[in-house]
Amino acid sequence: MTDTSRQTVAGAFAKIEAHEEQCAIRYDGIKDTLCELKADIRLMLKGIAAVLVAVLGWLAIQVYNGAKSPAVAQVLPVEAKR
Repeated sequence: MTDTSRQTVAGAFAKIEAHEEQCAIRYDGIKDTLCELKADIRLMLKGIAAVLVAVLGWLAIQVYNGAKSPAVAQVLPVEAKR
């Protein structure tokens, strides 16, 4: 191997190592961003679940109160008329 080819190979390895370091830094940034997004999505899903539970609770109260109201008794007097 000549000195020129050794310099070329050494230069190539140096460029590859520098490239790998840059990629590692970039991938760390990407990983951090994805972790932040994941945490934000989890928080949003918890909020959506809380709203869903609240709406279902409100609906259950409405159905329960509607079943006790006299208006429902007038609409559904099937058993009483016989």
